[in-house]
Amino acid sequence: MSLSLEIVTPEGIAWKGENLTMVTLPASGGEVGIMEGHIPLITMLDEGAVLISKASGEEESIAIDRGYARCMGDVVSVLTEAAIDVSKLTDEDIAKAKEMAIKAADAASRTPSIDPDELDRLHALVRFTVAQELAKSKKKG
Repeated sequence: MSLSLEIVTPEGIAWKGENLTMVTLPASGGEVGIMEGHIPLITMLDEGAVLISKASGEEESIAIDRGYARCMGDVVSVLTEAAIDVSKLTDEDIAKAKEMAIKAADAASRTPSIDPDELDRLHALVRFTVAQELAKSKKKG
């Protein structure tokens, strides 16, 4: 039996696949590699790259925001606020999104009446654009 992975966001399933040889997760304590037969695990995830190695030899990199992962049997489930396949993004797309997110968070932090939840949301956008950069760089490597 081979490894399977499902990445779920509040919007639904962001990525799903089977016949995987390894999934590398950005756990809060450092990267964790999951292979077939891994012991059961539940861990918090930092923003970063989920690296997916397929049995065909192909690799994919999915940028995620903070979240949680559960490994039971040969099934890896990731729950996160946001996820995107970085192969669908250009470096220019990521740089532009990061610049816009940083400007918005900076402007909001200088606004005395800003709702703290809105400021947290803007900071999450900045984190996620940094995660996209990281995931894209790992895909190239």
